[in-house]
Amino acid sequence: MKKHRTHEKDAASGISHISVSKLFSRYDYDLHLDDDLRQKLAILYGDNGSGKTTILMLAFNLLGHQPGRGHRTAICRIPFSEFRVTFKNGITVSAQRAPGEFIGNFREQVRQGTQTLADAQFTAKDNKIPLEYPTKKAEHDAAELNRTLKQMNLGLFYLSDDRELISNVFEEPDQPEVDPSEMIHYIRQQRFFQARLKAKKPIDMALEAAIEKAEGWVKQQVLSGSQKGEADTNEIYTSIIEKLAGERGRRSAKQFRPLEELITAIKSQAERTLQYSRFGITPPADTDRLVRALAKVKQNEATISKIAESYVNGLKARLDALQEIQTAVKQLVDIVNSFYTDKSLQFDLKTGIRVVGSNESQLLPTALSSGEKQLLLLFCNTLVAKEEASIFFIDEPELSLNIKWQRALINALLSATSGNTVQFLLATHSFELLAPYDSHVVELKPNKC
Repeated sequence: MKKHRTHEKDAASGISHISVSKLFSRYDYDLHLDDDLRQKLAILYGDNGSGKTTILMLAFNLLGHQPGRGHRTAICRIPFSEFRVTFKNGITVSAQRAPGEFIGNFREQVRQGTQTLADAQFTAKDNKIPLEYPTKKAEHDAAELNRTLKQMNLGLFYLSDDRELISNVFEEPDQPEVDPSEMIHYIRQQRFFQARLKAKKPIDMALEAAIEKAEGWVKQQVLSGSQKGEADTNEIYTSIIEKLAGERGRRSAKQFRPLEELITAIKSQAERTLQYSRFGITPPADTDRLVRALAKVKQNEATISKIAESYVNGLKARLDALQEIQTAVKQLVDIVNSFYTDKSLQFDLKTGIRVVGSNESQLLPTALSSGEKQLLLLFCNTLVAKEEASIFFIDEPELSLNIKWQRALINALLSATSGNTVQFLLATHSFELLAPYDSHVVELKPNKC
């Protein structure tokens, strides 16, 4: 898979500490997430009104870097004195208000040790942070803050209790330039499009976006893997020809792999192509004719052995380059299908993600139950999250899920992101979620100010 270049301010180590002073003007919290277990999964638990959801919202919006998404307006409306998120690599992002103030204006900083990486003052007007800044310096500082947060190479996902998904992974498309003569037609199109959006439920829009993103991501990974596999194969064949040309046939056949061993290897790689073809990643390799031809060779002839070995190595190189994406797609399909009954998730590189009923009829993802939508939404996004260090903020993940699914959800999320730098921060009341993961629970015990 494509790997992101590590930036000196990369936050891939995950959140290790969250602190807040005077939340709702009365609570202080000091939440430690720095042990190995909570670096992967931290579950915020507390009484109603203790601020679990608010802490998730503050952390997500504090780290958001895309202008025009309402991140700073969300922060300005929440009562607190200071909110601070610290990463394991020492980077701290904080929002502070002037003494005695709890809403409105705030100062946001990004620091690493004693070094200030970015510092911006946000001034509220009519209970929001306007896009027009009061001074050029304020505008410059805000832009520098967003650039610094973006350079942390951190994917952010926030799933709210109404199942709306917000993420910095989904880029807003640029508005096209419109010829004046086409302006009326363009405006009518936009109004129609906006009306359709308003008619959709938030989770349906989030689900459609997640599916589209997942499909595009898989295609890109397959393309990258194919290019790498092709380059590796070319290198293998070039190396083989160079060796054969240099040896001029003087080496004996004993120095090459036996044909019986090569035939077994060819069959093994052909079997791998069958697994890949299940998702349309590669076509199945028809090696029967090649195997029959090799079986007719009466002795280990050096040139034939070397050509067969180069074929095996070339096929293996192509499949190895696609192994990670093959595993990721299989994991997505298998995990979602472990929850679904009377329907199944299918994937093909050409047709993308499909949901099929028990009678093999295709179902629209938006026609699924709320719980089924939520699962597909989550796991499509965990697939995309394999691309970079990511944090999932999930408010009440148990909503719309039956008890059986609640018990299985966290283990499935952890399995889906095994080996990847993904951290889950959950807020929940569900004992079914909490019980098996008590070592991951961060209990909110407020100290009243």
